[in-house]
Amino acid sequence: MNSRRLSLNDWGLCVLFLGFAVFSGNFLLARLFGIYDDDFTYLPAFSWSWNEMLAQVQTDFLNWPQGRPLAYGLGHLLFFLTVQGSSLGLAYLTSFVLVLLNSVLLMRLSLQFLPLPGAMLAGSVLALYPAETSRVILMMRVFNQLNLTFLLAALLLYMNGRRWQSYLAAAACFLIYEPFYMVFFLAPLLVFSVREVTWRRFFQHLILCLGALS
Repeated sequence: MNSRRLSLNDWGLCVLFLGFAVFSGNFLLARLFGIYDDDFTYLPAFSWSWNEMLAQVQTDFLNWPQGRPLAYGLGHLLFFLTVQGSSLGLAYLTSFVLVLLNSVLLMRLSLQFLPLPGAMLAGSVLALYPAETSRVILMMRVFNQLNLTFLLAALLLYMNGRRWQSYLAAAACFLIYEPFYMVFFLAPLLVFSVREVTWRRFFQHLILCLGALS
């Protein structure tokens, strides 16, 4: 079933189902979550003023720490916006929204190749994947979840013929955490079969992708 044929009610039910899967599989005990692992490097953001936050984000974009300006710039911004006060509820709510968004985007991508039940299964696997234990680490909202959002958006845009927009989304993915970006090299295979991909088309795509790496 093509995703364009889904009614608004169908989409609503799919999102509710995936939302339940994401919540029950990852955030059911979120009120007991705390600060873990590398989250401690962001502790100063808990007490920043707006000027201090803007100065730090500016520094991230000017100095490119580890070559990942979006990762650290958006990471500091998210910590500042979502950890004000004594509760981490808003911080984990943003984590929930990002995981849900990625599950919906993967379902949308899968609908190009699978019927609705198969696409729902793909989204559910992403939502419930047991080996992904970093979702309780707040810094991974950007490094993993938002990065995956940009990758899935890039693939969807490419499949829908919006090529330049797809390269921009992929570039954002690269500036967060580069391993995810490598998947975008295979984007032409989502549109054409191996036999249909011409060498010229593939090398044009490859040159554009490698251009970002330089």
